[in-house]
Amino acid sequence: MKKVCCLNCGHEFAFNSTSKDELGWGTWCYACDSSFDVDIDEHLIPNGTKVKFHDSRVGIVDGNDEANTGEFEDINYYICPMEFADMEVWSDHYVMLPASDLEIIG
Repeated sequence: MKKVCCLNCGHEFAFNSTSKDELGWGTWCYACDSSFDVDIDEHLIPNGTKVKFHDSRVGIVDGNDEANTGEFEDINYYICPMEFADMEVWSDHYVMLPASDLEIIG
């Protein structure tokens, strides 16, 4: 898991939670009791990443729904199972899963 550095006090800690409000994504520093902005793109699973999911199938990450989600833990990823990766249109075959249900394998 990536770490974040508090923009107020410099305390570094494991990134475990964030939420989105009208100003964007932010998190809370327990060392100085303040909030600060988080660049959410640094913490998302990148498109093109190969993952294994719930039934041991393998797929490729092809996006996420962070733009419509308010809590980091609730972000779902669009996964194209490998058996459909050679098709021209992947969206007909997407599996949508949270990061907690995915294992990054490549």
